[in-house]
Amino acid sequence: MYDRAATLTIGYLIITGLSVASSELAFLSEPSPSQAVLEGRPATLECRTSPNLRVHWELKGEPLDISSRRYMVGTDLFIVKALHDQDRGPFTCVVTDADTGESVSSRPAFLDITCEL
Repeated sequence: MYDRAATLTIGYLIITGLSVASSELAFLSEPSPSQAVLEGRPATLECRTSPNLRVHWELKGEPLDISSRRYMVGTDLFIVKALHDQDRGPFTCVVTDADTGESVSSRPAFLDITCEL
C-alpha cells in the first residue's frame, strides 16, 4: 500500500501509520497535478521511480493507448499534440513490481488545455 503521507523511512521500508510499503514502489517524482498547455502543442507528464519497475500510464482509469501522438520517453508521457477533448485527464502513472505484482498509482494529473487565439 502506498501512502503519500509517509513520514519515516527506514532502510527499505516506508512506515506510514499501520501500513508498510516497499520503498522500491515509491515515486521519485510524480506528475504535476495540473499543467497548462496550448491546444495543439506538446506536453510532457513526468513520472520518476526506482529502476527495474514496470511503468504504464492510465487515462481516466483505463490503460492509455500509446500511439504516434502519445508515447513514453523512458517513464515520462510525451503528448505531441494536446487535444482539448482527448487529453484533459486525469492521467496517472502506474508502477508495478514484476516480482510481487504490487502496484501503486501516482496522484492524478490534468492538462489545462486552452485554445490559442
